[in-house]
Amino acid sequence: MRINATALPGVPDIKQGNDLAGLLKQSLDAAGCKLSNDDVVVISQKVVSKSEGRTVDLDEVEVSAEAERIADRNGADPRVVQIVLDESSELLREHPVMIAVSRTGHICANAGVDLSNVEAEDMAVLLPLDPDESARKLRRDVTELTGAGPAIVISDSVGRPWRLGQVDFAIGFAG
Repeated sequence: MRINATALPGVPDIKQGNDLAGLLKQSLDAAGCKLSNDDVVVISQKVVSKSEGRTVDLDEVEVSAEAERIADRNGADPRVVQIVLDESSELLREHPVMIAVSRTGHICANAGVDLSNVEAEDMAVLLPLDPDESARKLRRDVTELTGAGPAIVISDSVGRPWRLGQVDFAIGFAG
């Protein structure tokens, strides 16, 4: 068995409504790569979330008393804390860092809410509503454009609660 990993060049900053399958095909063509049914395409959760419009303008967040209390204790932005609470099915730890079960069932810091690599300073990126469905849709679109049906994995990098280090793990997949 042989494993090759290829980072694709020329991927633009992703915005809501971008055609991920079309962008993937353009990048594959630019890299001289051709997909096959045996390939696995791993795509960042943030790319999927941004294309699906899973972003929140922090200035539009209504903050609860609970979010204010946790934010005060943690020295955090209460708007971000509120989003974490909204995106959590269970809060496992609130101090010194919020560890939550996201509504998608993953245990992670801040319920997967991310403030990095966004268009505006006061913007947060959320996990996709249904990562498996996002992967299925992308797989259908890629198959239609390329004729190949690779597996699609949506991955997210996370720190491991209660451990040191960071890993990438699949939050959604198809194929």
